[in-house]
Amino acid sequence: MNWNIRNDAPVYTQLVDQIARAIILGQFPPGSRLPSVRDFASDAGVNPNTMQKAFAELERNGLIMTQRTSGRTRCSARSPSSSGWS
Repeated sequence: MNWNIRNDAPVYTQLVDQIARAIILGQFPPGSRLPSVRDFASDAGVNPNTMQKAFAELERNGLIMTQRTSGRTRCSARSPSSSGWS
């Protein structure tokens, strides 16, 4: 992913927006596994705790789900209007 982290908003909210946008645009099809927190954090150049906070928010919004032994996966299809991102 191409990350665009700015100084005008909290980093975790920017991560949530960018990952959600990638999900909605089909970069992660329904049922696909997402990279690990550590891998995504390293790729984005952020602290793993910050990425974990973003993942928790995405899960709370129903875009991803955590499976104990399988990591995080993309939930079933959602429309952009139902998720709050455009």
